[in-house]
Amino acid sequence: MLVPGESGEIVPVTFNKVSQEASFHNEMGLFVVDDAQGRIGSILPGQPGYIEAALSDSRRDIIFARSQTSGTAKTMELPAKSYVGFYLIQNATTQRFLNHNPQNELNKEPLAFFFFPQENPDGIDHLQSVAANSFGWEDLTNGGDKDFDDLVFEYTFDTPTGGGSGGDIQLSINDVAIVEGDTNTTEAEFIVSLSAPSSKTVTVDFSTADDTAIGSVASMAIADADYQAVEGTITFKPGETTQTIIVPVIDDRLNEADETFFINLTNASNAIIADAQGKGTIIDNELPSISASLANDTGASDSDGITLDPTINGQATGATSLQGNLNGNGFVDISNALNEDGSFTISLEQYEVLSNNSLPDGNYILELKAENDFGRESDVITVNFTLDRTPPPIDFDLAPQSDTGELGDKTTTERIVTLVGQTEPGLEMVLVETQQKFVPEPLV
Repeated sequence: MLVPGESGEIVPVTFNKVSQEASFHNEMGLFVVDDAQGRIGSILPGQPGYIEAALSDSRRDIIFARSQTSGTAKTMELPAKSYVGFYLIQNATTQRFLNHNPQNELNKEPLAFFFFPQENPDGIDHLQSVAANSFGWEDLTNGGDKDFDDLVFEYTFDTPTGGGSGGDIQLSINDVAIVEGDTNTTEAEFIVSLSAPSSKTVTVDFSTADDTAIGSVASMAIADADYQAVEGTITFKPGETTQTIIVPVIDDRLNEADETFFINLTNASNAIIADAQGKGTIIDNELPSISASLANDTGASDSDGITLDPTINGQATGATSLQGNLNGNGFVDISNALNEDGSFTISLEQYEVLSNNSLPDGNYILELKAENDFGRESDVITVNFTLDRTPPPIDFDLAPQSDTGELGDKTTTERIVTLVGQTEPGLEMVLVETQQKFVPEPLV
């Protein structure tokens, strides 16, 4: 899509989510390209490295997050005469796609679909024009139901701004990524720059705007706010080329996705706004946690790790997937064991995957780790156990002193008899008829 206007102008574009007829919760956004063919630098759609370049933070912006419903609208400012393409992440976020399927392989999840079909995993169009200034997505592979109504959006261009004044001097603002802390606030520092010193005083207004991060203003406290909204005017005295905008990031202990907000530049005097928007990325520092233990220790004690039942019970916090590594076979996905409340049970169904369908008696080391939707992993924990499902040997007979008949005929006239035999040391024996339990005494 070509953004109209003259070079140096900024064009407000409003995107409206008209409808969605899909069971998936998809993320949709745009990425800036260099020409109508979708070129990014020297890379064309379909060439190695294109997806990584298209979805990089410097080129990509989210238009509609997964949670946003029909009727959602978003206004973005784009440079005039620039080209943009659109992308859709099937039932996931961009971050999860980049973590789990960055090559967009058809047999993996999640999948990404692009404005340029060369990058689609099935090689066909997933985006079509459905009306003037309106597109519709098909979010299933191989054409799906071919109705292109899984996400329908329209766009409108507003009046360009920022062109014509200030000669050749241009204003721009950088993007910032900052790791949030756990208490108080952390400062995100944006740099606003002039392309060259000016002999005149240059001013430009700025204000923050929410994306996935939520800003809090002094006059109205907002629960779970991610940053403190700021606005004002920057003044460059003659000869100055840089100024700083500080945005306080509110620290928390929530397990959440990386979140973004913007600083928009408007109303410049004596300069042209070349880059009107700075993107702030708040990188979450919370990791999932996990604990686990053997469910049934059936050995001689409750803590010897010997069992005939290898079931593992555990609890994960802030996690959406679970992986296990049994005896160094490599981590595999066992997320089907994970319940909505974070509890999990690893039973024979998971052991078939972990052990490649072979789980003989012996010593085992099970490593476990949890991951959240944002690609962050917990520490690896270890559960050690010995699987012993082989029945112990047992052999017993009437003691010679109790055999009152012909020796060896196992006949006795005694009411109380002595039995002798052999089994593993320390095992509890049960007489089936009487349910009497005892631990045999070793022979001296």
